[in-house]
Amino acid sequence: MKTWRKVRVFISGPITPTGRLNPSTNENQNQVAEFLDNVRQGITMATELITHGFAPYCPFVDFMYWFVRTPETPLPAGHTIQTCDLSWLRSADAILLLPGWETSTGVGGELELAKKLGIPVFYSIAELIEYFGDQPLIDSGERHG
Repeated sequence: MKTWRKVRVFISGPITPTGRLNPSTNENQNQVAEFLDNVRQGITMATELITHGFAPYCPFVDFMYWFVRTPETPLPAGHTIQTCDLSWLRSADAILLLPGWETSTGVGGELELAKKLGIPVFYSIAELIEYFGDQPLIDSGERHG
């Protein structure tokens, strides 16, 4: 008997602001706004994917780890968080690239890994729906569509 599951989609896009933080200028406000806008775009995409029946992994919420940091619970190193994200990517059925992905060094590594693993790459929800269907389910033993 087959066991069905939702299609897992890894969302990939720019998170970090494009410039360097400089405390002596007002540029920090622009970079904070850019960071928050990038996070909003990632979370919005995850929400849309859920409404279409997909199971998204949204690394855009990784920044939430900073909110639970205490002396007893130190913040995980950035590379540790990135390693966790890549573990999720390895189990994905698809990767969805958000607008502006070309400017992100992190996305480049995620895209390279996805291609190496044969994970299909998409640039919109419409492409995902065309490939997998709306409210998609796949055999839990199946991989990458």
